[in-house]
Amino acid sequence: MTEKLRPCPFCGGEAKIQLTDSEGNGKSESYLENPYSGVGYVIVHDLSNSGDYCPIATDYDVVQGGNIYASKEAAINAWNRRDCNDIAESRIESTIDIINEEIEVEKKQIKNYRNVIRTHLDRSDGLSEWHNDQISYMNDIVNRKALTITLKEQILNDLKWIMEGLR
Repeated sequence: MTEKLRPCPFCGGEAKIQLTDSEGNGKSESYLENPYSGVGYVIVHDLSNSGDYCPIATDYDVVQGGNIYASKEAAINAWNRRDCNDIAESRIESTIDIINEEIEVEKKQIKNYRNVIRTHLDRSDGLSEWHNDQISYMNDIVNRKALTITLKEQILNDLKWIMEGLR
């Protein structure tokens, strides 16, 4: 569990956790020594900590939403939760799986092409012009597939980097 609040999803501004009593009245940390009216935690995202224009920022120290949480962890988890991130992560994971499968297929195809090329080169009776053309063609395919694999691996690295940012 992280103790850090994620930036605001609208403006990238900072949100804070505010200690309150059970009715949502803001309190200082010293209140925890004698919490005579219960303890709660709320999220505050005020105009001073928001971007140029944030549709959810409030006036200074006004509670974000109407929820009073029983613990800091519950408040952090509620603020940090992003349903759209879960959807994006799921789609990216599926894309990563598909790309990995495609890479494996292309690696097998390269191996097969190289075996065919090797078979032609091992012929003892010499190669006809047709065989030379076929070998050249297959070498081109192998090179293109190798480049495709390299590009897909770069895409995979980018997708993994994006996934880290969503978490």
